[in-house]
Amino acid sequence: MPKKIILDVDTGTDDAIARMTAVLHPDIELVAACIVNGNQTIEKTTENTLRVMEFLKRPDIPVYRGCELPMVSTLDPDHKPNVPFTKKSDVHFRTGYTSNAKVKLSANREKFNRFLIETLSISG
Repeated sequence: MPKKIILDVDTGTDDAIARMTAVLHPDIELVAACIVNGNQTIEKTTENTLRVMEFLKRPDIPVYRGCELPMVSTLDPDHKPNVPFTKKSDVHFRTGYTSNAKVKLSANREKFNRFLIETLSISG
């Protein structure tokens, strides 16, 4: 029986590989793709996630857009808690996964917290 997981990440290159691995691995069932901000804005990480799920042809896996800001704090000592991350990063794409094609999938913005609470409550 596949292990059920939820990936809640700021989809950049490394996280896109993690999502692809989770979807394609026979011992893993990706229950949901959740998104947070990180090295990029929530808009860019959401678009990146939707593009990955479209590429994998998995519109059946729900995508949830999470918080725009850290809920508690950050690991960067020069960054104030709950302030959007705006530092330019040469490590990750500055504009996300560029493409002229419009993303067909959409992320659910309304039910993210409810989904996590309900899913984690029944998982024991």
